[in-house]
Amino acid sequence: MSRFDNLPPPSGKGVDLGSPDATLHRYFIAANKMRIRFDNTLAKPEILKRLEDAESMDAESLTKLMLELHLDDYGVFMYYWYAALYVVIEGFKELQLRDAKIEWLLQSPNVDALKRLRNATFHFQKEFVSRKIFPFLASKDSAEWIRSLTEAFSEFFLRKPTPY
Repeated sequence: MSRFDNLPPPSGKGVDLGSPDATLHRYFIAANKMRIRFDNTLAKPEILKRLEDAESMDAESLTKLMLELHLDDYGVFMYYWYAALYVVIEGFKELQLRDAKIEWLLQSPNVDALKRLRNATFHFQKEFVSRKIFPFLASKDSAEWIRSLTEAFSEFFLRKPTPY
């Protein structure tokens, strides 16, 4: 017996908590959980060493590292965090929410690059490593920017009451 066995049959409608902000918060929670898992993998010394060594790698070693980014935990969690955060951006814009810090961060060209990375992550690509990810990864400030944006969304949702 499953804990879901006593749920009413589907009526064609989803569960509405009466607050689109709460629904967007759910998307943020998922993105942030991926960030936490990513950060936990970065705490492993062997992962840090591999990433630090990337600056002096030859082309073959860099290609291998790029493949590992798509297969190892740190890469999977990173791409899913990044892609899921773009979904939060879409919801924030669609709901016409207001927050000065978030709005300032969303003026960055990283937003468009993040959208392409999201598409490459959540939509099938014939290439194993899609070129759509490179503009975001190559941006000099993308890592700092996405952490700042994640923190700004966290602060935003902490200020808002939720119905759950």
